[in-house]
Amino acid sequence: MNDLEDQPFILHKIGTTTRERLVKHFNEGGVKMKITMELASIETIKRFVSIGMGISIVPRLCIDKEIKDGSLRALTIRDARFQRKLGLIYNRDRYQSQAARAFLRIISDQQAASKTKAKAPKT
Repeated sequence: MNDLEDQPFILHKIGTTTRERLVKHFNEGGVKMKITMELASIETIKRFVSIGMGISIVPRLCIDKEIKDGSLRALTIRDARFQRKLGLIYNRDRYQSQAARAFLRIISDQQAASKTKAKAPKT
């Protein structure tokens, strides 16, 4: 992360959860981000990065197309660990297809397994 300290960062506008967590993560790592632009959407951020106005950190899913067509490049930040907690919501009163029910079972099983693993004593 230290290698990025002097790079011009293009980030989401102030107040977005992703941006706040990103800045906090860099600060905790002792790296001050040089934020040169704050924009409202990932699409706009991608456009500015593609014309060389700076760098950014966005979810990989949001740049798959650009990576494939070569307009953007993704790099791994060796000493950074970013995690996001997401929730799954659905309407219990609506019909769920067999595939949807199977998916919900898998998610529930994985969640239960991770809770059990977290509670297990470490040796």
